[in-house]
Amino acid sequence: MSLKNRNRTGDYIIEILVNIILISIFSRLVQWFSFISDSFFAVLPLFYISFSITIMVNIILIIIPEIRIRHILKTLTSVVSLIVLISLYYIFPFDFTAYSGNWEIIARIIILLAVFGTSIATVVELIATIFSKNKRGSEV
Repeated sequence: MSLKNRNRTGDYIIEILVNIILISIFSRLVQWFSFISDSFFAVLPLFYISFSITIMVNIILIIIPEIRIRHILKTLTSVVSLIVLISLYYIFPFDFTAYSGNWEIIARIIILLAVFGTSIATVVELIATIFSKNKRGSEV
């Protein structure tokens, strides 16, 4: 079986499980890390929405394995991720004053790199949506 024609159901199930775990982890981050400020609670609902949308998308993809549907839904999850990352950048719920070094700059650069990478992924999925044939299966 080539990678182009492989069944992705296992990938979708793993992604569902990972997002369920992430929901649990993100609810405890403020308790675990002292550099996460209370303003994290302003962006936390966005993370929950993003994780929930990703779970729903993967359930849909298990049920409806059409290529165009997959690209449309992956574009949607990328856009939601962009919204979360941009919100995280502007709210910036981190306080690194107790630590030496330029941790705020490093954290902001990491978030901006994530925004850049997610933007590229969004464009790629959008282009794939436009040029994909409406077939069932796992082709790219």
